[in-house]
Amino acid sequence: NAQIQFDQSLLKKYATDGVNPNAIAYSLRIDDIETLSQISESVPNFDFMQKIERHPFESCEYVNKGCYLIEYAAFFASINCFKYLVDKYTILPFNLAKFAIAGGNEEIIKICEDHQCNFENTLTTVILYHNQNLLEWLINDKNQKVTLSNLNECIEFGNFKALQYFI
Repeated sequence: NAQIQFDQSLLKKYATDGVNPNAIAYSLRIDDIETLSQISESVPNFDFMQKIERHPFESCEYVNKGCYLIEYAAFFASINCFKYLVDKYTILPFNLAKFAIAGGNEEIIKICEDHQCNFENTLTTVILYHNQNLLEWLINDKNQKVTLSNLNECIEFGNFKALQYFI
C-alpha cells in the first residue's frame, strides 16, 4: 500500500509539473547526462534513433508529437545530452534545426550549423519562441526571407518586436 501511495504522489507530481515521466525524456529535459548514459549503456543495442512518444502529462506540444531524442535535447537546451547524442547519429534528423531554434541555445545551434543542418523555414519557430537575436541571425546570416505569413505569425504569437523589426 505504501508503494501505491508513492506512485500516486509521483504521478500527481508529473501531472502537475507537466513533465513526461519517461526516464529518458526526463533526463534529456533536465540535461542529466549521467542518467542518459547509464540507460543507453545498460540496454543492449540501445536505439539512439528512437522517438520520445506522446504523453498526456507533457505540457509542451512542440515536443509532444513524437520527436527524436536529440530533438528533445535541443528543445530543452540540454547541451551535455545534445553533445553526447550528436556523436551517436550518422545522419541528424531533418527538423533538428527547428528544435534547436526553439530551444535557443547558441552552442547547440552552432553545432547544428557545423553539421550542415537545414535552417530553412525556421522563422515561424523563432517567431513563436520570441528570440530576437536568432530572428536577426536567420535573416542576416541565413538569408531567410520574410513572408506575409511570417507577419501574420508575429500577430498570432504576440511577437510585436519581430513585427516591428520586419516593418
